[in-house]
Amino acid sequence: MSVSSEISLDHILRELEETSSFLEKTNVQLDDSMLNEDNLVFRIKIRASKDEELYIVEFRCDDYRHLPPYVEMIDPNTGEAGVKRAYPNIFHSRPCICARFNRKTYQEHSGLHKKWNYGDWQKEVSTNHLGGMISHINNAIQGRMNGKPYKGRMQ
Repeated sequence: MSVSSEISLDHILRELEETSSFLEKTNVQLDDSMLNEDNLVFRIKIRASKDEELYIVEFRCDDYRHLPPYVEMIDPNTGEAGVKRAYPNIFHSRPCICARFNRKTYQEHSGLHKKWNYGDWQKEVSTNHLGGMISHINNAIQGRMNGKPYKGRMQ
């Protein structure tokens, strides 16, 4: 099943609007300048309060709501996607945000979890929408980055 770009964009815009009050209260910045019907991509920028490192998270949302977004981190210096240095050292040793809402983690995308099914992401009530995903990523990064496990970027 494929979802039209128009319907996916409608879902994305509505959910990002619902997230606006959360964004205003946090250090998360939304960059939706490239988001349109032909390019269902937006980014968030999170600055670690512990060391002021900038982390950029990209959401590719083709077929959104039928499939979860493909969530990837971008190196702020080079613009490269998915490289270790784009990630804080709080995730797997393999650069990936490991969560059911990330299409990258599924087997179909050479992900880590071979037994996860795409439909499972919608069962997670706290993260089955973009606001929950953004909040979850921010909390994971800030919580872990400001605690002992954070030691900077992956190398």
